[in-house]
Amino acid sequence: MRAAMKRVRLLGAAIWAACAVAAATAEADEAQIVGQIVDAFAQAAIRQGVAVGIGVAVIDQSGFGFRNSYVYGKADSAAGIPFAPDSIFEIGSNTKVFTTNLVGQAVFETSVGLGDRLSEFKGELGRLEPLTGQITLRELGDFTAGIADLAPLCKDEHVPGCLPSKRPSVQDYSAQQFVEFFRGTVPKNYNLTHPKPVGKLPAPYFYSDFSTGLLGLLLGTTSGTAISDSSLDGWFGEVGARILAPLHMRNTYLEVPASVPVRRIAKGYSPAFAAVEVSDGRVGKIDLLDGGSAYSAAPAVSVIGGGGFGAKAAATIENGKVTAIKVKAGGSGYIAAPALALNGGSSTATAHAIPIVAGGKVVAVEVLTQGAGYKRVPKVTIRGGRGAGGRDATAVAHLANGRVNSITVSNGGAGYRPPLTARVAPGDPEKNVIPIWAPAGALQSTLDDVARLAAAALDRPLRRARLPLSLREGFRIAETPYACAAADPTLSTCPAGTNRVGLAWSIVPADAANHAPEIVTKNGGLPGFSSQIFLVPERGLAVVVLVNSESHGVDVEKIGGNHPLAAAPAQVLAFNIGYDLIELLPAKGTP
Repeated sequence: MRAAMKRVRLLGAAIWAACAVAAATAEADEAQIVGQIVDAFAQAAIRQGVAVGIGVAVIDQSGFGFRNSYVYGKADSAAGIPFAPDSIFEIGSNTKVFTTNLVGQAVFETSVGLGDRLSEFKGELGRLEPLTGQITLRELGDFTAGIADLAPLCKDEHVPGCLPSKRPSVQDYSAQQFVEFFRGTVPKNYNLTHPKPVGKLPAPYFYSDFSTGLLGLLLGTTSGTAISDSSLDGWFGEVGARILAPLHMRNTYLEVPASVPVRRIAKGYSPAFAAVEVSDGRVGKIDLLDGGSAYSAAPAVSVIGGGGFGAKAAATIENGKVTAIKVKAGGSGYIAAPALALNGGSSTATAHAIPIVAGGKVVAVEVLTQGAGYKRVPKVTIRGGRGAGGRDATAVAHLANGRVNSITVSNGGAGYRPPLTARVAPGDPEKNVIPIWAPAGALQSTLDDVARLAAAALDRPLRRARLPLSLREGFRIAETPYACAAADPTLSTCPAGTNRVGLAWSIVPADAANHAPEIVTKNGGLPGFSSQIFLVPERGLAVVVLVNSESHGVDVEKIGGNHPLAAAPAQVLAFNIGYDLIELLPAKGTP
């Protein structure tokens, strides 16, 4: 009997050990997949000059559970300081999800209600126009209040509360002036070329920094007292006590303390971008797509890739922008970068994507625009970009809500040359000040801290620490859909596949027919910086991307989608990484 029991114990131990080895192997395999996906997209962005520095965090709280961080490029280009997980970064409008979490906490604790109207805050705001007084806190949070993104510039329209500049400091534009704008404004349809007042609320969806800024200042003001400049400190005090402290976010600031080493503060850049044309193996023309900004001297232009040699080019600048790039020598032996075509699918707007090449193969495909109205999966064709002895890569598109959300490589092909690129050096660092509407977009944080926030927004905090109930409920309330991101914001009649809006969060609905889960996202952008949080609650998966560069936006149609350029680099990276992870990682469900 004892011998039999011993054999059972030994067998159980052997089975446990085998399972542990299998789990460790599976976890290592998943980590390798994640690393390969992140590397493919991030390395390409650095190489092409789309990004100066990149930080990526991937949080998987299902299955094994892990948080991996990846960093690339420079936090400070001139000083050569590498981007690091603790580099302090301007997160722009991702500040909004801190503010709306505070709103959700206040609602959960019943100190305010989402249906509370601005007329109920007479002590804080004073007298408002009748319909403005009917705006609710929910409408401020989901951008259906009919409030402008920002007050007009005084040089364009001299009205109460107009702005002296695009982003004035608190010293140049006070809380009193901010409130004066709200006292004088009425809800309008800002989707029109010439905005007109609306007759009722909610107004058509329109993204607004001022509406979230007002929410934050109301939260930072003692009930019944007038909003003042000190309301900003009150708001950040609430952020610190209710979000930063419980999540152990020790490196998130409104103003970075003088004690923080300067080398930790990431500089932001707005580099120029260009596309290269090849004729008979020579670089014939370089088209400037975005002139960038903050250039004090003409930047260096490097022609790289394409399998050739000898091409040279030079840039000219005017008023801080690159105005032209002239080819000085065409070189020889160049071939154009590979091109990707999407055929069929009966779309109302065609998606655009580019192949990413490494090690002679196509290792990933970057979707620049997702298109719209696809009825079926389009065929993917990849041509060019390789030598005569190679073979074309193949890839498969994946749809959700009528859009191409990802394209995964099924065969990398062979013989591909590094894509031909004209890389333009970045200019000087951008400078941003803290405005009175800082609750809408002025926090500075690190990759590690934003990853902690993203994990909490999944309701699965890092280290499995238990979230305070009010913090957890704050995220739940803020991530609940309240409006349709359309001219008609009514949620009940929102067209299938159209994004929904929570309190600042954007929600991409699930597409059961294509096995696509719901996605909850928020992006941020300031001159020199772009950031993105990408959440997949059903999978317990989150992706955070910080990029210390931004572009001014280029019409992708003009370049056929064959250039790694987007108005928000972090958004493109996060969506491509996130959707590829959904397709390539096994679905394990959430714990």
